[in-house]
Amino acid sequence: TTTAMILCLIAVSCCLLAVEATVDLKNLGLLEIPQNISNDTTHLILVSNNISIVRNDALGYLSFLARLELGGNRISAIEDHAFHVKYTIKKVYINGNRLKFLRAKQLEGLIALEQLFMGRNQIYSLPD
Repeated sequence: TTTAMILCLIAVSCCLLAVEATVDLKNLGLLEIPQNISNDTTHLILVSNNISIVRNDALGYLSFLARLELGGNRISAIEDHAFHVKYTIKKVYINGNRLKFLRAKQLEGLIALEQLFMGRNQIYSLPD
């Protein structure tokens, strides 16, 4: 019936709106955050690569990014303002890296942040 078709279309539309655009790049031996990731990505998984630095221009074009997973890399540095204009990020996983300190400028722009996972690092200083 027509009513059943309309309800089906509404259900499909709702499901499509809820779909997360996940990019899974774990265990690929990446040395840096790739610059060719689709800009509609909402969940970026870069776990267990060989990334050593988060550069301040690496994520700026990912306008819808809500979850960033960088655990299990070799990150020893996050450039100041690396997360600038990232008002959408709610969860950041940087656990299991080689960070020794974390400054406020490195996380600046994460105003929607709800959870920051940074265990299993070598952090000895939070200067700000």
